[in-house]
Amino acid sequence: MNINTERNALWSIIDNLAQQFLSLLVFLILARLISPRDFGVIAVLHVLVTFFRQSVLDAIVLPISRTNEATDELYSWGLGICMLAATLMAAIMIGVTPWASDWFDISELRDILPWMALVVLAYGASAAFEARLIRKLAFRSLAIRSVIAVTTGGIVGIAYALEVGGVMSLVAQQVASSCVALILLIAQSHWTPNLLKGKKNWRRFSPDIYRVSATGFMGFLSSQGDTVLVSVLLGAQATGFYSFAKRLTSSVYLAFGAAVLRLSISAFATAHTDAEALKKAYLRILGTSFFLMLPMLLGLSVLIEPTIHVLFGDAWLPAASIVVLLSALYLLLVVNQVNDYLLYAINVRSAPLKRSLSQILLSIIFGWAGSQFGLAWMAAGFALATFSVWPWNQRTCNTYLSLRLSELVYCMLAPLIGAFCMVALLWLFLPSIQIHVADPGTSQIAKLGAWITFGAAIYVALHRVVIKLLPGVHDAFREVRGRE
Repeated sequence: MNINTERNALWSIIDNLAQQFLSLLVFLILARLISPRDFGVIAVLHVLVTFFRQSVLDAIVLPISRTNEATDELYSWGLGICMLAATLMAAIMIGVTPWASDWFDISELRDILPWMALVVLAYGASAAFEARLIRKLAFRSLAIRSVIAVTTGGIVGIAYALEVGGVMSLVAQQVASSCVALILLIAQSHWTPNLLKGKKNWRRFSPDIYRVSATGFMGFLSSQGDTVLVSVLLGAQATGFYSFAKRLTSSVYLAFGAAVLRLSISAFATAHTDAEALKKAYLRILGTSFFLMLPMLLGLSVLIEPTIHVLFGDAWLPAASIVVLLSALYLLLVVNQVNDYLLYAINVRSAPLKRSLSQILLSIIFGWAGSQFGLAWMAAGFALATFSVWPWNQRTCNTYLSLRLSELVYCMLAPLIGAFCMVALLWLFLPSIQIHVADPGTSQIAKLGAWITFGAAIYVALHRVVIKLLPGVHDAFREVRGRE
């Protein structure tokens, strides 16, 4: 059983990393072929599809997967409800096409929305098949599905961009990826649904469906509400730049911050009855989060202009300042989420909800105010909203753990000193980072890679110096290497 669990966890990690890597690779190519405005248009529609998946499809299939009697008959019923919801959503998307095109002032929506309705139908048909495979722990099949679907969609999108160009290249990518994923799910499931059974299950599952839907909607507002606000207030061009910056900074969060947060769930659950053990676990999780994320986000902020120039093209340079602001936002987000997980572990469940609601409300207010002065000010408003809810959240955690401010600072001291000294040195030598347009592509990439390596080496060296000089400081580097 332990071997199977480890294998499933490994395939789950492979699935996530493969999707992140392949998506970024495809984006690197498409970013040089398609304008920021076209990316902004597809970002608006991607937000709509994400809302449907989190608030509707997940709300239908998750309660079925959680029940002890998750039979094929129940999954057949769930598939029927998902298809009904997807058909209704697709019809609405097609029906509102003229109005949406005029309201967003995006003429291309008249051609795009009918195709994106097909993507919604594919996701609706996939939801029950995917939930059934997850319940059966078929993570290897799901990982293979993801790799093939993302790769196929990327190839189709790149080929279309080279041949025709424009936003329809991104639409073709979405359609190909979702349809291939559906075909693979059906082939891997070895299951023939019977949509005529299970007509009396709505009353049984409706309470759970409503709860999961509400949770999904809150999660959607927290993760995608900023993109919605940018698209409504500033339009497709600004949304393209914002989505670009969000993609870069969120990749650091998804690769490292989210992984540490998953560890915190088990760490807090194990120690929640022992206040001292819980304090140590909290400081270790927070220190490790800063050790991994702070240098990457600060380094990305310093080197963002040469990074954009070399990897994505100068058309994306207006997004550089947004990357800096969102780097601060994601670092604060991890701190807030670590605090939320701690409060959940000690049954203070109302505090995280109040924090989320307050942050959403402040993001709307500050974001709207910032939009009057441009995209950078709007992003600053989102970061300010995330920071504004932190002191109250942190004070709640400190009170329960009897945690002194000095202890909090001490657990993050080595990453803070190492990262800020790294930034100072990079800023000092930044004028000497000469990456010319005339240089060959490989030469540009090599120079950028050398500066990234230099920054990483400086950070690790200074982190070790601080640990040696102050032996009581939390050594996250030792923990990451798995040594006690």
